Amino acid sequence: MSNHQNPVLLSLSQHDIWSATDAYEGTIIFGGNGSGKTSGSGRSIAHAFLRNGFGGLILTAKIDEENLWRKYVQECHRDADLIVVAPGKNATLNLLEYESTRPGLGAGLTYELVRTLKTAMEGGRERGKAENPYWEDCVTQLLTNSIDLVRMSSGRVTLDEVMGVIRSLPQSSDDVRTLSLSDTERTELRRRNGIVWADDSLCANLLAAAHARTRGTDEARDFRETHAFCTQEWAHLDTRTKSTILSTLMSQLTGLLRTPFRQLFSSTTTVTPEDTFNGKIILLNLPVKEFGDVGRLAQILFKTIWQRAVERRGSYGRPVFLWADEAQFFVSKYDMMFQQTARSSRAASVYLTQSVVNFRASMDIANSTNISDSLLGNLQTKIFHANACPHTNEYAERLFGQELQATGGMSLGAGGLTGSITRTMLPNLPAVKFTTPKKGGEQHKKVVEGYVFQAGKQWKGDDAKHNKNWLLVPFVQE
Repeated sequence: MSNHQNPVLLSLSQHDIWSATDAYEGTIIFGGNGSGKTSGSGRSIAHAFLRNGFGGLILTAKIDEENLWRKYVQECHRDADLIVVAPGKNATLNLLEYESTRPGLGAGLTYELVRTLKTAMEGGRERGKAENPYWEDCVTQLLTNSIDLVRMSSGRVTLDEVMGVIRSLPQSSDDVRTLSLSDTERTELRRRNGIVWADDSLCANLLAAAHARTRGTDEARDFRETHAFCTQEWAHLDTRTKSTILSTLMSQLTGLLRTPFRQLFSSTTTVTPEDTFNGKIILLNLPVKEFGDVGRLAQILFKTIWQRAVERRGSYGRPVFLWADEAQFFVSKYDMMFQQTARSSRAASVYLTQSVVNFRASMDIANSTNISDSLLGNLQTKIFHANACPHTNEYAERLFGQELQATGGMSLGAGGLTGSITRTMLPNLPAVKFTTPKKGGEQHKKVVEGYVFQAGKQWKGDDAKHNKNWLLVPFVQE
């Protein structure tokens, strides 16, 4: 039964509904290319969210997704709520500055900023994951001290300043010694070499500013740790070690400092995750098919910051949704943790992908199957459209389980033809069933079929007598 707190979003049969509470428990939609997962169940769920006033965040992989969602919001009279983050648009979010200055006790904590950045860097295909954890630890140490230095020098953090510190760290003990030179000695050194690290380096300038700002405060000890890292540990590291650490980090983050990403995520802030709590729908029109890995990284970073904002607000306020078609490009380990508490945050995550193989392969690390299967297990609604992937169809067969079924047989013996009936455990839905649902289009009168599973649910069906854990649902295309 529908109510204000738990509205009915979809009627799946004459006696079966799908409510907001069901949506908060997470949804994943499987379907091969051309199966109708986007235009069928995807469209129906998107319309349901929009009609019921959800705010939302939409990630994009395909180039035409902005046009698709513009159509959706027009059809549901939500045009005014759409905010598109894209090159040439006015919607921008300075990601690290937002995280360092937002309300809340955890704002500005360096380890939280580092965790957010590393979640994005390790997200999607996990391509940056080093085989030796030493290098990952070194990247964490470098990020932690660079962010700490920027934060202690001004109280705010921006990505361009963090990267500026990293690029201007002392490269030798000679650089560090310039900090103790007199003005006359610095003038002479500049005459000989053209540069003086203590004067020309952003790192050196921020060390001076942070020292002045933290003197006599509780942060003075933090500053000493950061000062020691810059002037002792980093300066004396082997050149080849520095090069490996920098390449591990810079290969992923420097793209965010180039046009158009610098303007979108390192300048001013005109849109924040909290806008979705007021009913806005933020669409990140940075499709992976157009902007590649940098577009993917930017969207995962935005998604992570949005998820953390959703978790902080608790169980109050307007429901929101997270939408990821071609979800294999955007999943990260943090999604698994977010989904565990999404219901209490009134947040509905919807992932669309071709197969479980794509989902698992998106995390190219040793325990990727454990991580992806944990996330799959926490997405309580699963919809299976037509699919030619045997792994996905076998996964669906196992999901729907087995039951004791009667089978008949005939045998011819001396006494003639005899029949027998035996009971044996057989799949509720054999894998072959998932190859045959209708795929929409004119040949199927624009009807897309999908098998729906929801944990703990026995579907009644149109006749109220179905009583199965699966329901074949027709979704009408536009």
